[in-house]
Amino acid sequence: MYGAQTREWFGRGRLFCAESVLLAVCRAAGVESPLVPGIATGLCSGIARTRHTCGALTGGVLALGALTGRSEPGGDFERCFALVQEFEEAFRTKWGGTNCFELVGVDFAVPEDQLRFREDGLIKGCMDMVEWTVDTLVDMLCLGDEDRDTPGDALR
Repeated sequence: MYGAQTREWFGRGRLFCAESVLLAVCRAAGVESPLVPGIATGLCSGIARTRHTCGALTGGVLALGALTGRSEPGGDFERCFALVQEFEEAFRTKWGGTNCFELVGVDFAVPEDQLRFREDGLIKGCMDMVEWTVDTLVDMLCLGDEDRDTPGDALR
């Protein structure tokens, strides 16, 4: 359900990869913040078109941090780190890497590559990664469990 929503946002250009992932996972958890999705904007397109880490992955890491990270200085971080490590390994295994340029074959800083991304339908691969990421994180965090009273109970 939440993963499918990201296809609409991302596929229509309303949000990019990391933004879509963060917003969908936060909504699944019942978390609303004026920082979401904007806090993820610079992570999109391989970290702001710099040919680095995939935005679906970085958006997922940001979502995990928002939902399981520290809430105060000196707080525990081990659960968050363990979930991020599990997620990163699953992502790398599923998609064969973590680098946006290597996964998509597009340098988003080059206008011709941006055009090729749109015209050749390469966005479908990104939409698949974004949807898979959201569905994976919702499952990891037990956010889709209908037996709970409110979304995100498994986070507490």
